[in-house]
Amino acid sequence: MEKAFFGVLLIAVALMSSCVSAPIHYYTLMSAKPQTQLHSAVVPFVIEVLPVYVPDALDRPQFVVRNGSNGVLLLDNQQWSSNLGEELTESLSDQLSAYWQVPSSRGLADTASKRLLRVNIEVRRLDIWPDEKVVLIADWTVGFKDTSSIRLTCRSQLNKPLNRGFQAIAIGMQQILADLASDIAGTVDENGLSQCPSAFAS
Repeated sequence: MEKAFFGVLLIAVALMSSCVSAPIHYYTLMSAKPQTQLHSAVVPFVIEVLPVYVPDALDRPQFVVRNGSNGVLLLDNQQWSSNLGEELTESLSDQLSAYWQVPSSRGLADTASKRLLRVNIEVRRLDIWPDEKVVLIADWTVGFKDTSSIRLTCRSQLNKPLNRGFQAIAIGMQQILADLASDIAGTVDENGLSQCPSAFAS
């Protein structure tokens, strides 16, 4: 009887252990060391990075990764610190502020007296192949608010190899966003807006 009791107890403990959820690991796209200054802004301005558009299927905290040629996996135990769109907006705003050495309008009480450079970014493709690569295609527009009829619309097509592991995904994403920020930052020079980093422009 006693042996039977302990047998049942061991089975119960084993079942309880199997029901314990695996821990959730959180990551951020905010780089600890944003890219160094690209050039000083000739005319002081403030940047406004509008909320980055991300397809609904990707705009969530969980990692969404590719699985083979046509599969997708939602990784509940590997998550960004907020929805992906919010992470992208915060990270790119921080990167561009560092590149241009100018403040972001986020959190500033008064921007009416300052020249405002508005950046609008739309993610068209973001594919993560774990242990392989990440591919990002984004359309983006830059323009000063006081000359709204003069805007530059460009496209960046970027990819980064990935090392093994989920931490490598976060690092690769930070790196590819730094490349995107570099593309955007390069469109502003001493004459204002210059040109797209590639042939795609309108």
